[in-house]
Amino acid sequence: MLLKAGANVESADKCGWRPLHYAAFHGHETMVDWLLAANADVCASTLEWADNDTKPSRLYTGNKWKGHPIHLAAMAGNQNIMQKLLDHGADVFATTGIDTEKWYFPGHGPTALHIALDTGLFYGRIGKPLNKTRLWIAQMLVDRGADVNTVADHLQLDDVMCFEKFEGLWDKIRAGISEKGAKVSTVPIMHLQQP
Repeated sequence: MLLKAGANVESADKCGWRPLHYAAFHGHETMVDWLLAANADVCASTLEWADNDTKPSRLYTGNKWKGHPIHLAAMAGNQNIMQKLLDHGADVFATTGIDTEKWYFPGHGPTALHIALDTGLFYGRIGKPLNKTRLWIAQMLVDRGADVNTVADHLQLDDVMCFEKFEGLWDKIRAGISEKGAKVSTVPIMHLQQP
């Protein structure tokens, strides 16, 4: 109703969050459809984190965080919204501005792929880390050319087991594990499976 009345789809709150950010984060798929139909900017960046209740560990309201709707869809684990954002030109290379040299939690970014593969503490997470939906999101991002460098550096052996039905994805992201990364970087999934 507000969109039909001419509401500004790019109106932002004090943290720089626009309606598409909130809709992507909270899983409001119908609202995402309406906003995309009204030409909402899929590459709009926030200024700060805005939600103290549902969040990755150590990310607080007011922290500098330049997330796009694609980051928030990855964080929420919403595969359908992620697909819609990608289909409307979301940037798989967009970063949240997190300095990974000083402060690194994959749940903060810097990319949507880092966020999709996050295994850390997340307050209010829907689903488990590295569940099928999150791995499908990671697959979508990799298929669109997302950079795999360092995205799996934090993964441990137990995490790798989650890739059992996603061997192709694992093969692609393990190629980007740095020397600082986990010791599982060279382990193919087939060697981890029970006989």
